[in-house]
Amino acid sequence: MQTAEHIPALRFAEILFGTQARTSIMRLLSDALHPLTARQIARLTGTTAATVTHSLEPLVRMRIVLLRGAGRAYQYTLNREHLLVEQVVTPLFEAERQYSAELARDLVAAFQDVAESIVIFGSLVRGEARAGDLDVLVVARPQLVDGAQQKAETEGQHFFNRFGLPLEVTVATEDGVRRGLPYLLEAEREGVLLWGKPLEEVKGHGRRIQDTDCDGG
Repeated sequence: MQTAEHIPALRFAEILFGTQARTSIMRLLSDALHPLTARQIARLTGTTAATVTHSLEPLVRMRIVLLRGAGRAYQYTLNREHLLVEQVVTPLFEAERQYSAELARDLVAAFQDVAESIVIFGSLVRGEARAGDLDVLVVARPQLVDGAQQKAETEGQHFFNRFGLPLEVTVATEDGVRRGLPYLLEAEREGVLLWGKPLEEVKGHGRRIQDTDCDGG
């Protein structure tokens, strides 16, 4: 008689995440605090109720997702007791949530000793599914600009290996931020501050100095 290790492995990855729609639905159900109807799921994931129903059919058959009647509608919930939910689905989406936090910690650790401000912007901040470069603005004092640029060159491989994103660092001085250089506009418009002074404070500090000088004259 064969032993347990001879049982063929269940190919469940396609069942769980076979399409982008199904992945989005599973992510939503993982975060949901209460049951949702197909219409509610469709509205929250930007798809249709028919797509929701079709996407969840194999998951309902395996009881990865539970389906129950609620009046004339049906509601879906993630079966958190299921082995695949416990060992695959929940850890995966938790890892997604932790990704940005780990990324932020690594960026701060790499650049805080040469930076006045560290700002992340671009496709990752916009939440685009396939982020391109890891766009970072480092605002440095003039005497630390060379050090910041060297850091960007030496840290690039680490961030690519760890996060799968090419590191693109823009190094600017506080004076450059105050002058509103064109290549900084995107960072100012959509950037997320990871460490140091907000860009508004950097720019505003320059205006206050000028106003004070004028008043003194």
